[in-house]
Amino acid sequence: MMKMMGFASFDTTKGKKVDGAANAYAINVSQKRKYR
Repeated sequence: MMKMMGFASFDTTKGKKVDGAANAYAINVSQKRKYR
C-alpha cells in the first residue's frame, strides 16, 4: 500500500502511520474513482 502511493520515504510518520496512511489512501482512492 505504501509503495503504491509512493510513501517509501514516509518512515518519519511511523508513529502516525495509521492516521497518515489511512487518510492518504482514502483521498487517493476517492480521486482515482472520480478520475476513472
